This record gives sequence, structure tokens and C-alpha cells, in this order.
Amino acid sequence: MIADRDRPHGNSDDRDRVVRLLKGLTEKERRVVVLRHYFDLSEARVAEELGIARGTVKSTLSRALSKLRVAVDDLQHSHPLS
Repeated sequence: MIADRDRPHGNSDDRDRVVRLLKGLTEKERRVVVLRHYFDLSEARVAEELGIARGTVKSTLSRALSKLRVAVDDLQHSHPLS
């Protein structure tokens, strides 16, 4: 793997890819994923922030991560690394 410092646009490419993947989620799924994984909030804190039950956070996160796995897998199959 090439270090980011050796690829001046590596970070922006990664950000663009993440944004595109997140656009494939519903707004609720995006919010849960970002709060849970980007901001590293607990499930309880995400539930509190969004005004939803903790179980809803868990099920929404599970569904969103499944969608992201499929999207990443599709991306890798359509654009394999050399």
C-alpha cells in the first residue's frame, strides 16, 4: 500500500469514496453510522442524540453496515485493484 504522503490526493479520494458509499444509505442510517463510528458515540448516546430507542440504533446500524459491505464489495468487483 502506498502511504498517503506519497499520494497527494489519497485522502480526498478516500473521503469521496466514503461520501458516495454513505449516499447509498437512508438519512437515518447515515446519521446512526456517522454518530456511532465517526464520532465514536455509544449506542445509548446515539439513541439519545436521535431520540430513538437503543434497539433501533442497533438494528439500523446492522442494516446500514450490511448495505455498506455490499456496496464496497460491488465497488471492488467493478474496479479491482491492480
